[in-house]
Amino acid sequence: MAMQELAGKTIAVLAADGVEEMELVEPKIFLSERGASVNILSPTGAGKQIQAVNFMEIADKFTVDKHVGDADPNDYDLLLIPGGTWSPDFLRVNEDAVEFIKRFSTNSGLALSQARRALYRNLDLEFHKAMEVTGTDSVAVMAGENSVEGLTAFVEKRKPVWKR
Repeated sequence: MAMQELAGKTIAVLAADGVEEMELVEPKIFLSERGASVNILSPTGAGKQIQAVNFMEIADKFTVDKHVGDADPNDYDLLLIPGGTWSPDFLRVNEDAVEFIKRFSTNSGLALSQARRALYRNLDLEFHKAMEVTGTDSVAVMAGENSVEGLTAFVEKRKPVWKR
């Protein structure tokens, strides 16, 4: 039996058509097995299905738990945005998705700013170079005080107090 170290935590998975199946399913299983409640949010709407892909091939469909515009970011302890062929493109132009992310990320500390910086900086890099740069940024994030605070707050089931 899996440990229940995430019991009481609620995770938002924000996705749309074209989400990479493995990036949606594997974290969802991992988090659920540890006691977290995992909700799929999407601009598609509650009760509707989003089409996943495996690389460029059509894969399974997944039922959306809640329309992202109806979701309150304060109800979630963690936001997971899986990648995919089209999903990130659909999300970045959807006003409800963008607003949810902005509200969720308020006062998010170094990790989110590093992720944004890496995304924009790596757009024109070849894959291996982009991964190298992203790895360097990840080390900077993980070595900081906010990394410890984030993990501690998550375990203690409280909101983190980020340092700027």
